[in-house]
Amino acid sequence: KSGGCNHMTCRKGGCHFEFCWICLSDWAKHTSCKKLDLETEDELSKEREKYAHYFQRFQANQDSEKLEHDLWVTVHERIRELEAEVEGYADTKFITDACMQLVKCRRALKYTYAYAYFLQESAHKNLFEYLQAELVRTTEELSEHLELREISMESKPALLALAQGAHQRLENLLNRNED
Repeated sequence: KSGGCNHMTCRKGGCHFEFCWICLSDWAKHTSCKKLDLETEDELSKEREKYAHYFQRFQANQDSEKLEHDLWVTVHERIRELEAEVEGYADTKFITDACMQLVKCRRALKYTYAYAYFLQESAHKNLFEYLQAELVRTTEELSEHLELREISMESKPALLALAQGAHQRLENLLNRNED
């Protein structure tokens, strides 16, 4: 794994299987990582499974956040390329704004897993996990778009929409949780 995006593609022997880095599910069928499913009867095992589930997701987002800080270097190179391609002024602020939004989402997501660990089963927890999954999905889309260097002046509307969607889903999660 070299970037923050959790969409992986196997490169071994021409396999090209696409999967989620966190839950290892087939990416084509992936909408969000599996919810915690405690199948064991032993309370200690349940607690250990629960801890491992939330810690793994916390750690994955922390690792992605660090990798996406490295993405800034690549993005700044692309910004310089875009400015060189365009005669005159090139409005590239949308690119740095999208990167900033991505890092904010990763940072927030990381801590949502620590918070979710302590939530009791309830309608509130179900809503929280739904909003969390929506933010994860949008964050992954934004990350993938930026990592694949699909950044151009023509891609500005798509990148703006992804960044705005990520911002809105983050606000929904944070504001809904205050209720």
